[in-house]
Amino acid sequence: MLKIFSFLILLLLILSSCKNEIKLSENDNVSLFEMESVPTNYNFEFENNIYSGPKKSFTKKIKNIEEILGYRAVYLDGSLSPFKIGEWNIYYDDDILKESGRYQIGRYVQCCFEGPCNRYYNYKIGKWKFYYPNGKLKADVNFVLTKLRIDTNCGGDYLKYGIIDEASKFYDEKGNLITENIKELKSLFERSFTHTNEDYLLIPNAENNTIIELIQEY
Repeated sequence: MLKIFSFLILLLLILSSCKNEIKLSENDNVSLFEMESVPTNYNFEFENNIYSGPKKSFTKKIKNIEEILGYRAVYLDGSLSPFKIGEWNIYYDDDILKESGRYQIGRYVQCCFEGPCNRYYNYKIGKWKFYYPNGKLKADVNFVLTKLRIDTNCGGDYLKYGIIDEASKFYDEKGNLITENIKELKSLFERSFTHTNEDYLLIPNAENNTIIELIQEY
Protein backbone atom coordinates (compact mmCIF):
# COMPACT_ATOMS: atom_id res chain seq x y z
CA MET A 1 0.00 0.00 0.00
CA LEU A 2 2.85 2.34 0.90
CA LYS A 3 4.54 1.61 -2.43
CA ILE A 4 1.34 2.47 -4.34
CA PHE A 5 0.94 5.70 -2.36
CA SER A 6 4.56 6.67 -3.03
CA PHE A 7 4.10 5.95 -6.74
CA LEU A 8 1.01 8.16 -6.91
CA ILE A 9 2.84 11.01 -5.19
CA LEU A 10 5.72 10.67 -7.63
CA LEU A 11 3.30 10.65 -10.58
CA LEU A 12 1.61 13.83 -9.35
CA LEU A 13 4.99 15.54 -9.00
CA ILE A 14 5.95 14.56 -12.55
CA LEU A 15 2.64 15.80 -13.97
CA SER A 16 2.99 19.04 -12.04
CA SER A 17 6.51 19.62 -13.34
CA CYS A 18 5.27 19.01 -16.91
CA LYS A 19 2.37 21.43 -16.61
CA ASN A 20 4.06 24.15 -18.64
CA GLU A 21 5.55 21.78 -21.21
CA ILE A 22 2.58 21.71 -23.61
CA LYS A 23 4.88 21.97 -26.60
CA LEU A 24 3.46 22.25 -30.09
CA SER A 25 4.46 22.08 -33.70
CA GLU A 26 3.75 24.97 -36.06
CA ASN A 27 1.10 22.88 -37.85
CA ASP A 28 -1.01 22.37 -34.74
CA ASN A 29 -4.34 24.18 -34.48
CA VAL A 30 -5.23 24.94 -30.85
CA SER A 31 -8.19 27.28 -31.44
CA LEU A 32 -11.63 26.24 -30.22
CA PHE A 33 -13.10 27.42 -33.53
CA GLU A 34 -13.02 26.10 -37.08
CA MET A 35 -10.72 28.83 -38.34
CA GLU A 36 -11.42 28.35 -42.05
CA SER A 37 -15.14 29.00 -41.58
CA VAL A 38 -14.77 32.23 -39.60
CA PRO A 39 -15.39 35.46 -41.58
CA THR A 40 -12.70 38.13 -41.33
CA ASN A 41 -12.16 41.64 -42.67
CA TYR A 42 -8.53 40.94 -43.55
CA ASN A 43 -7.82 37.33 -44.42
CA PHE A 44 -4.48 35.59 -44.68
CA GLU A 45 -3.74 32.47 -46.67
CA PHE A 46 -2.97 29.61 -44.29
CA GLU A 47 -2.04 26.02 -45.13
CA ASN A 48 -1.78 23.37 -42.40
CA ASN A 49 -2.25 26.20 -39.86
CA ILE A 50 0.87 28.03 -41.11
CA TYR A 51 0.90 31.28 -43.09
CA SER A 52 1.45 30.37 -46.75
CA GLY A 53 0.56 33.57 -48.59
CA PRO A 54 2.73 36.09 -50.45
CA LYS A 55 5.20 38.33 -48.64
CA LYS A 56 7.01 41.58 -49.33
CA SER A 57 10.69 42.13 -48.55
CA PHE A 58 12.00 45.12 -46.60
CA THR A 59 15.51 46.39 -47.16
CA LYS A 60 17.89 48.83 -45.52
CA LYS A 61 21.34 50.12 -46.33
CA ILE A 62 23.72 48.58 -43.81
CA LYS A 63 27.20 50.06 -44.15
CA ASN A 64 26.29 51.25 -47.67
CA ILE A 65 25.08 47.80 -48.75
CA GLU A 66 21.38 47.22 -49.42
CA GLU A 67 20.31 44.25 -47.30
CA ILE A 68 16.99 42.47 -46.85
CA LEU A 69 15.89 42.91 -43.24
CA GLY A 70 13.00 40.45 -43.57
CA TYR A 71 9.48 40.05 -44.95
CA ARG A 72 5.94 41.15 -44.13
CA ALA A 73 2.82 39.14 -44.90
CA VAL A 74 0.30 40.25 -47.54
CA TYR A 75 -3.48 40.01 -47.06
CA LEU A 76 -5.61 38.12 -49.59
CA ASP A 77 -6.87 41.43 -50.97
CA GLY A 78 -3.28 42.31 -51.90
CA SER A 79 -2.71 44.94 -49.22
CA LEU A 80 0.37 44.86 -47.05
CA SER A 81 -0.07 43.77 -43.45
CA PRO A 82 2.01 44.89 -40.44
CA PHE A 83 2.90 41.28 -39.59
CA LYS A 84 6.46 40.01 -39.93
CA ILE A 85 7.03 36.52 -41.35
CA GLY A 86 10.17 34.39 -41.57
CA GLU A 87 13.74 35.38 -40.76
CA TRP A 88 14.39 38.98 -39.66
CA ASN A 89 17.45 41.07 -38.82
CA ILE A 90 16.58 44.23 -36.88
CA TYR A 91 19.15 46.99 -36.44
CA TYR A 92 19.71 50.00 -34.22
CA ASP A 93 19.78 53.39 -35.97
CA ASP A 94 23.57 53.25 -36.24
CA ASP A 95 23.43 49.93 -38.16
CA ILE A 96 24.42 47.79 -35.18
CA LEU A 97 22.50 44.51 -35.18
CA LYS A 98 19.81 44.55 -32.47
CA GLU A 99 18.11 41.16 -32.84
CA SER A 100 17.91 38.26 -35.25
CA GLY A 101 15.50 35.32 -35.56
CA ARG A 102 12.31 33.95 -37.09
CA TYR A 103 8.73 35.23 -36.87
CA GLN A 104 5.49 33.33 -37.43
CA ILE A 105 1.89 34.54 -37.56
CA GLY A 106 -0.67 33.09 -35.17
CA ARG A 107 -4.42 33.52 -34.90
CA TYR A 108 -7.28 33.22 -32.46
CA VAL A 109 -10.98 34.14 -32.57
CA GLN A 110 -12.65 37.25 -31.18
CA CYS A 111 -16.32 38.24 -31.46
CA CYS A 112 -16.65 41.25 -33.76
CA PHE A 113 -19.76 43.27 -34.62
CA GLU A 114 -20.52 41.08 -37.66
CA GLY A 115 -19.77 37.82 -35.80
CA PRO A 116 -16.68 35.76 -34.91
CA CYS A 117 -13.50 37.00 -36.60
CA ASN A 118 -9.85 36.09 -36.66
CA ARG A 119 -7.31 38.08 -34.69
CA TYR A 120 -3.70 37.78 -35.79
CA TYR A 121 -0.47 38.27 -33.88
CA ASN A 122 3.26 37.76 -34.33
CA TYR A 123 5.26 35.35 -32.24
CA LYS A 124 8.94 34.50 -32.19
CA ILE A 125 9.94 30.89 -32.72
CA GLY A 126 13.20 28.96 -32.47
CA LYS A 127 16.66 30.43 -31.92
CA TRP A 128 16.96 34.19 -31.43
CA LYS A 129 19.91 36.43 -30.57
CA PHE A 130 19.66 39.93 -29.09
CA TYR A 131 22.46 42.51 -28.86
CA TYR A 132 23.30 45.66 -26.92
CA PRO A 133 24.03 48.93 -28.79
CA ASN A 134 27.74 48.27 -28.15
CA GLY A 135 27.47 45.04 -30.19
CA LYS A 136 27.78 42.71 -27.19
CA LEU A 137 25.46 39.71 -27.01
CA LYS A 138 22.45 40.48 -24.79
CA ALA A 139 20.54 37.18 -24.99
CA ASP A 140 20.84 33.83 -26.73
CA VAL A 141 17.41 32.26 -26.42
CA ASN A 142 15.14 29.57 -27.81
CA PHE A 143 11.41 30.21 -28.20
CA VAL A 144 9.42 26.98 -27.78
CA LEU A 145 5.80 26.88 -28.99
CA THR A 146 3.32 26.56 -26.15
CA LYS A 147 -0.49 26.46 -25.97
CA LEU A 148 -1.77 29.48 -24.03
CA ARG A 149 -5.29 30.60 -23.20
CA ILE A 150 -6.43 34.14 -23.99
CA ASP A 151 -9.58 35.86 -22.70
CA THR A 152 -11.88 37.16 -25.42
CA ASN A 153 -15.43 38.48 -25.62
CA CYS A 154 -16.36 35.09 -27.08
CA GLY A 155 -15.54 33.37 -23.81
CA GLY A 156 -11.86 32.76 -24.53
CA ASP A 157 -9.72 30.85 -27.00
CA TYR A 158 -6.30 29.20 -27.27
CA LEU A 159 -3.29 30.30 -29.26
CA LYS A 160 0.27 29.22 -30.02
CA TYR A 161 3.03 31.32 -28.50
CA GLY A 162 6.81 31.22 -28.13
CA ILE A 163 7.99 30.77 -24.54
CA ILE A 164 11.72 31.02 -23.76
CA ASP A 165 13.18 27.70 -22.59
CA GLU A 166 15.35 27.11 -19.53
CA ALA A 167 18.58 26.67 -21.50
CA SER A 168 18.47 30.27 -22.76
CA LYS A 169 21.18 32.68 -21.59
CA PHE A 170 21.23 36.40 -20.80
CA TYR A 171 24.27 38.70 -20.53
CA ASP A 172 25.13 42.14 -19.21
CA GLU A 173 26.74 44.85 -21.38
CA LYS A 174 30.24 43.61 -20.47
CA GLY A 175 29.49 40.09 -21.64
CA ASN A 176 29.00 38.53 -18.20
CA LEU A 177 26.35 35.82 -17.80
CA ILE A 178 23.32 37.02 -15.80
CA THR A 179 22.05 34.56 -13.19
CA GLU A 180 19.46 36.68 -11.33
CA ASN A 181 15.98 38.00 -12.23
CA ILE A 182 15.78 35.54 -15.13
CA LYS A 183 11.98 35.34 -14.89
CA GLU A 184 11.65 39.10 -15.46
CA LEU A 185 14.09 38.98 -18.37
CA LYS A 186 12.17 36.17 -20.05
CA SER A 187 8.91 38.10 -19.75
CA LEU A 188 10.52 41.15 -21.37
CA PHE A 189 11.67 39.17 -24.43
CA GLU A 190 8.43 37.21 -24.81
CA ARG A 191 6.13 40.19 -25.43
CA SER A 192 4.42 40.72 -28.77
CA PHE A 193 1.73 42.87 -30.44
CA THR A 194 -1.44 41.69 -32.18
CA HIS A 195 -1.93 44.57 -34.67
CA THR A 196 -5.74 44.29 -34.44
CA ASN A 197 -8.28 47.14 -34.07
CA GLU A 198 -6.18 48.31 -31.15
CA ASP A 199 -2.53 47.43 -30.63
CA TYR A 200 -2.59 44.88 -27.84
CA LEU A 201 0.54 43.88 -26.01
CA LEU A 202 0.55 40.13 -25.34
CA ILE A 203 2.30 39.14 -22.12
CA PRO A 204 2.45 35.39 -21.48
CA ASN A 205 2.18 33.88 -18.01
CA ALA A 206 3.86 30.49 -18.37
CA GLU A 207 3.02 29.51 -14.79
CA ASN A 208 -0.69 29.13 -15.57
CA ASN A 209 -0.48 28.96 -19.38
CA THR A 210 -2.41 32.14 -20.08
CA ILE A 211 -1.99 35.41 -21.96
CA ILE A 212 -2.40 38.70 -20.11
CA GLU A 213 -3.71 41.18 -22.68
CA LEU A 214 -2.96 44.87 -22.21
CA ILE A 215 -3.84 47.80 -24.48
CA GLN A 216 -0.74 49.77 -25.36
CA GLU A 217 0.26 52.46 -27.84
CA TYR A 218 2.46 50.93 -30.53
